[in-house]
Amino acid sequence: MAFNFGVTVIGDKLVRRRLDRMAKRGLQPKDFQMFLGGKGFKEIMTNFQKEVGPSNKRWDRLKSPRKRGGSKVLQDTGRLRNSVKWRPIGNSDVMLWSNLKYAAAHNFGYPPHNLPQRKFMYVPNKFARAMAISFARYVVEGVTR
Repeated sequence: MAFNFGVTVIGDKLVRRRLDRMAKRGLQPKDFQMFLGGKGFKEIMTNFQKEVGPSNKRWDRLKSPRKRGGSKVLQDTGRLRNSVKWRPIGNSDVMLWSNLKYAAAHNFGYPPHNLPQRKFMYVPNKFARAMAISFARYVVEGVTR
């Protein structure tokens, strides 16, 4: 036994326009990339401010205060913090980076020089979840928050 049915949508043109806009935003999310990059950058700056790594783990303290930065970890001159940059890549990604040679040694640690890991280039899992929700809202409503 076969059933045939049809659906009639009142205001079909409006629905089609909305769906077309949603599809365009989903396939070319430049506005959202800019939003995401700015938010990711802000998260990394917060890591410096709070001196924490993943799971809010405090960075290892300094053995002795520095000349210019006092007791602020990784912030003697501010050069490392100020080296963090971001930009959109392609149609869907955002890259955050530092071009300083010693950035990776601080971020991942460097045992040959007894340099502990002080992870600053990361965004927390809650950030990733919030951005996934924000992207869905962007596609559907066209807004970034």
